[in-house]
Amino acid sequence: MWDGNDWSPLGTGIGDGPYSYSVVSALATYNGKLIAGGVFTRAGNIDATGIASWNGTSWSAVSESVIGDVYAFTIFDHKLIAGGWFVKAGNVDAMGIASWNGTAWSTIGFGLDAMVYSLYVFDNYLRVGGWFTLNNSINAAGVAVWDGIQWSLPDSGMTAGVHALQGFDNKLYAGGTFTNTPDGSANRIASWDGASWSPLGSGVNDDVYAMAVYNENLLVGGVFTSAGGKECSYLAQWTRKSTTAVASDRENNLPGEFALSQNYPNPFNPVTVIEFSVPKRSHVTIDLFNMLGQKIRTLVNETRPAGEYRIEWDGRDDAGKAVATGVYFYRLQAGDYTASKKMILLK
Repeated sequence: MWDGNDWSPLGTGIGDGPYSYSVVSALATYNGKLIAGGVFTRAGNIDATGIASWNGTSWSAVSESVIGDVYAFTIFDHKLIAGGWFVKAGNVDAMGIASWNGTAWSTIGFGLDAMVYSLYVFDNYLRVGGWFTLNNSINAAGVAVWDGIQWSLPDSGMTAGVHALQGFDNKLYAGGTFTNTPDGSANRIASWDGASWSPLGSGVNDDVYAMAVYNENLLVGGVFTSAGGKECSYLAQWTRKSTTAVASDRENNLPGEFALSQNYPNPFNPVTVIEFSVPKRSHVTIDLFNMLGQKIRTLVNETRPAGEYRIEWDGRDDAGKAVATGVYFYRLQAGDYTASKKMILLK
């Protein structure tokens, strides 16, 4: 654990994997505890197969372990969703994916027939990526969608494995080992706009395993050494045009005053957009606060030229932790101008 200044262990850690090694592949917070998932049979000094919880002091087994390996977590419909390569969760037959309500495991439809590597909630649906090919007898080819009742597909999914999913710029991004989508060529990374898949330029030259949004850009990690034809060492940044100023050299195209718009959508889950205008070069900060007035996130803290801007909030605090359902406030400060607005996160 990193406290901002130094590293410290969490008890005696994770150990005793079934394959002569142990791996922690997924972390999440649920019901006030840290949940660790992976390939292991012990956590601290207790038996825990595939999943364990940390309360800040000690490790505990989730009362019903997973029979197999856990690779991904997310929160959906107030439940912890676990994905991986397993056939049982507790006493429930669960192929590759299951939900935990804090007391017991439940199946999600008929499950998936192979490995789940990534889970992400986008547009209020659970998005699942992996190496599976069937779910409930539907050909999913790496991507599937669960709406809480049944499985469906985003235009037949991908043509190979998906290891990472991330929402960004009102689209769903998928990264993995594929080189084609149902809508054409896409070298290991593509975006879904709700109707079709699109490549990100020329893509990357090897597999993608992780994605995150940072400073309004999409960061992509993997084993590639080239992104968009540019040399890089396993990490690259995709910058959307909408994060730069929409401005012109002609003065009459610049905004005439400071302005902060209402976020949209509102209420939202999991991502919302905030737009603001700056009529002259100014140092701009946009901070987010909870109902107690505690600052939870700084979205912008930099000098920007005159222009119109848009940023996204993904429902996470500065530590990367997903915040709870509730009312939040965002405040723009630029020069002598200050404005605040309210938004609602619903999960």
